[in-house]
Amino acid sequence: IGRKTVKQVGHQASLELMEQAVAIDPEFAMAYRSMAISYRILGFRKKAKEMFQKAMEHKDRLSDRDRLRIEADYYLLSESTYDKAIESYLKILDIYPDSPVRNNLAVAYGWIGEYQNAVEHLETYIKTYKSDSVLVFSNVFLFARRLGWYDKARETLQYYLSHFPDHPSIHRRLAQTYWEQTKYELALEEIEKAFVLSPTDWYNNRFRGDIYYYMGDLIKAEAEYRMLLQRDERNASYQGLQRLSRVFLIQGQFDESTEYAERALELAEELSNEARKRDQISYLAYMDRITGKPEEALNKYDICWKSAVEVEDFADQRMALHQKGVTYLEIGQTSDAQRVAQELK
Repeated sequence: IGRKTVKQVGHQASLELMEQAVAIDPEFAMAYRSMAISYRILGFRKKAKEMFQKAMEHKDRLSDRDRLRIEADYYLLSESTYDKAIESYLKILDIYPDSPVRNNLAVAYGWIGEYQNAVEHLETYIKTYKSDSVLVFSNVFLFARRLGWYDKARETLQYYLSHFPDHPSIHRRLAQTYWEQTKYELALEEIEKAFVLSPTDWYNNRFRGDIYYYMGDLIKAEAEYRMLLQRDERNASYQGLQRLSRVFLIQGQFDESTEYAERALELAEELSNEARKRDQISYLAYMDRITGKPEEALNKYDICWKSAVEVEDFADQRMALHQKGVTYLEIGQTSDAQRVAQELK
């Protein structure tokens, strides 16, 4: 029920249902798995790991099929075990060819940079299951664009629109394929279609603001982002603050940019979202660099690195070290930059 609820009303509602389920049955492994996936997608990596560990603790109550799936999903949580995740998903498909884990397998391939393999598995998934999952179609878009296959991405998204009910997320993804190729008018047309389908969806404002931002129309971009601050959803407010800080940066308004980034950081802390906290701390470190405060920047990158280590987020670890090395180069501390480069290896 929880995973079906995700398709209908989102991850937060699914989490609430699964909380009720484990309150009734504290050994409900698949409920913990569902919660773990939702937490991971929402950016709560530490909480996702906790839920996966609980699912693993109670997996012996499950069928072999579900037990193998929990193990594979658990391995997908960390870059250090992506290879085990792929091995496990392939094993499941070998034993149970009708299993829907091919989507997860595709994601695993995408996360290790095998984008073509990922796209091929997703296309097989769509054809085999006649899938109407927006997430699956969005994954095709995400990995196809990494290869520069914008025509392929649009073809897949258009396939969805011709076979399933209209959906605003599909139009937003189509808009992104256009604006990334600087076809801004076509991108705006797709966003208007998303507004028709879902007039109050704040993601439409965010995407339209992004198009204006890349067009260089900062006045219209700012107006769209400010609309996000008027919403009750804290995620909307966070994204509005985060984007407004960039609007001010590009105009050289450093104090205003820092102010909005600090407000975004406060909100990320309220949400206990470690990934977003790292994003904003890293951004504020960059602001320190361009305003002549390299030591403060280095301290902030250390905070990001330690936070990423705690949750085994290797991508964020690399990013923090890379930026730290760049900062050392900017202030002429070559030996320290070389030392950080060795850590990156």
